[in-house]
Amino acid sequence: LYRNPEDVIGGYINGVRKKYMSAFGYFALSLSIAGIYVFILREYFMDSIFENISSETIQNQDQAQLDFVKQFTNSINEYQALLSILSIPILALISRIVFWNYKQFNYLEHVVIYLYAFSHINLTVYILAILTIWSPSIYLFFSFVGTIGYVIYLCYVLKRLYGLSFKKLILKTSLFALIGSIFFLIISILVGIIMFKMGMLDELIENIKAANEVTG
Repeated sequence: LYRNPEDVIGGYINGVRKKYMSAFGYFALSLSIAGIYVFILREYFMDSIFENISSETIQNQDQAQLDFVKQFTNSINEYQALLSILSIPILALISRIVFWNYKQFNYLEHVVIYLYAFSHINLTVYILAILTIWSPSIYLFFSFVGTIGYVIYLCYVLKRLYGLSFKKLILKTSLFALIGSIFFLIISILVGIIMFKMGMLDELIENIKAANEVTG
């Protein structure tokens, strides 16, 4: 999957089943490693990482926002597996729209593409995170690099599968970013509405108001 992703993914789509682990099996493996990472982070390192960040915080408002980020991070970690499962069909849908003029892969085959690609980059990022989590500064650096790594690797996989030129890759990536941004905006609005209805935003609003009263 690092060197020849088209061999693994294309082979599975074309019916090869014994040469490599299946897409769903690989996805399950990545979720297992992600679960180990979340457990280690939450039980042993979460407080130390945010204490390291908060030690550089000067204003009370920044601290209130940092507390919200910590709570939000805990919530994301708690539902990490569900978010990963939901992200695959969404990414596949966006990808199918971007490659609407290519008949090589249908929607379900795009799901297979992202099961493999998403699982592979997840395994890489989570293993690096586990190995560097003892140092907050190194951990935060790899977290940032990992985010960029997702984009680069997905571009690499799609380039190899579709045989894209560099020009076409830039065009498709830009279109993917545009459509993805629209999807993200819609989903964010829906999630915001749900959180507001459930009262999950009340604590954030109260923290910001309290910080403003102190600094104001």
